[in-house]
Amino acid sequence: MEIGASSDCEAVFVSCTSMRVARIIEEVEKELGKPVTSSNHALAWHMLRLGGIGEQIAGKGELFRRSL
Repeated sequence: MEIGASSDCEAVFVSCTSMRVARIIEEVEKELGKPVTSSNHALAWHMLRLGGIGEQIAGKGELFRRSL
């Protein structure tokens, strides 16, 4: 969290697929004040968007409030 809190950091990407980040993304984004995602989180968003599901999904972070 310390590196993510730096003003030099624009967003946080968690590359480990074993970490369950999706359930804490909203909380971490609020604490850091910047977008947070992981590879699994981004893949889920992309699959939904490619599948024609474009609605915003509350509680899943900034990414899930964006369209494709």
